[in-house]
Amino acid sequence: MGSGSYGTVYKGTDRKTMRPVAVKIIPKIHNAVFNRFLEREVDVAREVYHKNIVEFIDIYENSVETCIVMEYLGGGDVYSRLNERHKVPLKEGQVKLLAKELINALDYLHGIGIAHRDIKPENLVFDRREGGRLKIIDFGFAKNLFQHGPYNSPVGTDGYSSIEIIQRHKNYTTAVDMFAVGCIIYYLLMGVPAFDSSFTDSIEKVKDLDRKIESGYFDFVPGIPVSLHAKDFIRRLLSKQPKGRLTAIEALEHPWMVER
Repeated sequence: MGSGSYGTVYKGTDRKTMRPVAVKIIPKIHNAVFNRFLEREVDVAREVYHKNIVEFIDIYENSVETCIVMEYLGGGDVYSRLNERHKVPLKEGQVKLLAKELINALDYLHGIGIAHRDIKPENLVFDRREGGRLKIIDFGFAKNLFQHGPYNSPVGTDGYSSIEIIQRHKNYTTAVDMFAVGCIIYYLLMGVPAFDSSFTDSIEKVKDLDRKIESGYFDFVPGIPVSLHAKDFIRRLLSKQPKGRLTAIEALEHPWMVER
């Protein structure tokens, strides 16, 4: 089905219920950092339960690999959905519905001390093709502040990582997830990333993306009709200052989210 943080995901069948499942197979290696991330992913998977988060079913281990069994989500991810539309932006009402599902899940996670730290379109998957529910997947970089200590590691995906990740700040907050939400909302409404690079060389591309995010500058695509409330919502999520960003609960109470 694809690769996630530190593992490969396969489609399988639960022989007891005969329902399809997703199985993430993670090889065991002698690497302290790798094993620490794996331990955290397993801990988080066992702890979380929310309608907009992929359901954890079971875990199996042997001497060479760890297998995390989760519900199968057959609706494709947000990135693929937009590509199928040839990157034609979604309607504002559609984006708002997706944003509510995503932010409700993050409000739950942040409330129990968990930062996902890799929110991006590829990690937002629908449970079915038509009218599906959005769910967050891949907790390979997730960390529970209360169980595992402060958020310090510079993890995430280029173009969705906030300035505090890029600059390797210590003791950063769940605001890193909200920055990524802003990037995703922009992408869905504009059809292009908020921060992009024309470089083809991977190293130069990362440097260019980091420079643009550090500058804090982005603009809306001319000619695409987006409400003032939506623009304000995005600007407040993409603030350079973590304390200036909307929290999940503040985002849910923003005028753009509550207006009909």
